[in-house]
Amino acid sequence: MEDNNFIWGCLLFCLAPFFFLAFFAYPTLDDYSFSWQDPNLDGYLSYAGPRRLWIAGAVRYLHATTTHMKSYWANACAVLILHFLAILWTMRLVFRHRLDSKAILFWSLCFSALLFVNLPDPANSVYWATGAMAYHPGSLITPIVLIVLLRLMNADNFKQRTWWCLLSLVLVTVGMFTHWPTIAAVLCIASCCLTWSLVYQNRTRPFMAIIALSALCCLYVVATAPGNDAYIESRGGPVPLAELLGKSVISYFQFLGTWVLCPSVLLATPLFIWALWRSGWGKQPAKIKISFGLLQVFVAIFIASQFCVVLLSYYGALGSVPGRVYNVLFMNFVFAWIVFLSIAALLVPVELRSKLIPSTAVVERLIVGLFVVVLLCAPNMRVAADDILTGRCFRYHHQLTARESMIKDALTKGIRSLSVPQLTVRPQLLSNHGLATSPDEYPNPRVAKYWGLDSIRLEEEIEQ
Repeated sequence: MEDNNFIWGCLLFCLAPFFFLAFFAYPTLDDYSFSWQDPNLDGYLSYAGPRRLWIAGAVRYLHATTTHMKSYWANACAVLILHFLAILWTMRLVFRHRLDSKAILFWSLCFSALLFVNLPDPANSVYWATGAMAYHPGSLITPIVLIVLLRLMNADNFKQRTWWCLLSLVLVTVGMFTHWPTIAAVLCIASCCLTWSLVYQNRTRPFMAIIALSALCCLYVVATAPGNDAYIESRGGPVPLAELLGKSVISYFQFLGTWVLCPSVLLATPLFIWALWRSGWGKQPAKIKISFGLLQVFVAIFIASQFCVVLLSYYGALGSVPGRVYNVLFMNFVFAWIVFLSIAALLVPVELRSKLIPSTAVVERLIVGLFVVVLLCAPNMRVAADDILTGRCFRYHHQLTARESMIKDALTKGIRSLSVPQLTVRPQLLSNHGLATSPDEYPNPRVAKYWGLDSIRLEEEIEQ
């Protein structure tokens, strides 16, 4: 597959629309609370409470382009590029001794395309700057820290272990300054650190220890998660723990089953395993025992971190799972699937692999063709094509920039209260939470304060 230029072109074609749409993204909602001008930050902190001080600080100091209209596209591009680089680095650290650079790049593009075309809610976390800043660091840090820990376990000397340990601590520290799903995942990884010695000594029962420690961390985070007060108030009292755990377990396995049965995931699985077998993956008997231990650790971390995110979503988001959290779960699933397949491929004895690899190229080409078709027909690809080919993204961006010009003209004329026209188009993949008709309704006051207006609102729609 790596030598087929047509497949390379199809993978790049699958990624291109998502980068193209990034140039038409526009600030919305909480973006106006985290600006360098800082007019809304105090109001946001008084609204959200001191528990979100670290969130505001992270967005304030790391998101210079949150409300800068001409460079807002850079946020979405950065999200897409960083996830590709995270997958590439994961592939590099795991497979650098068996796959060449071309194969690693190819499969990184492949899994990146699989990620973006199936992402549950790209509008609210890829193309919305504040959503990306609040949620995406966790989906990046979790697999990277995991791979760092695996490298640390196999380090040859004390100096190498020290450097890998410092790198993992830096990544964990960064993760602690992001939103609560990230904290859940990072705490699960921190609990894994306590079982390093067990795994390094090739003991085979670290699984339950990780789950138990993760559960304790999860309960602590649940008790201090933002949004708990709102959820308790909406329910009229504390939420029964049994009800919370039951809903979380059901939802988690529903999510997991949906993704495992995703057509693109099902088709990519045998292709990736065959590529590993052809490269001689797992022919080092001395390392197979360690790999089985790592399999237990990885499965434990994956289940614990995913479950923590679902549990926190039910508790801290008014009993529902937002689309941005779906994105975190799916991204972690893609990273987990890469490493899981690499270790699952070891379970098949070397002498049986040649019998499981297709004897003719026709079967493999058929699966490759189906995989490409499924990628090109994935939900996000269809929606992106519709937004681009119908010109919806162009008109949407033009109307918003025209609204910006109207606000600037009003300011030059000394007008401090303004009504702006309704949008006539709304792309499906771009974040399009707009203003309200009431000047007091969110996010109108923050937008007005950002621009220096007394009030701003949408014009009433004219019924026809």
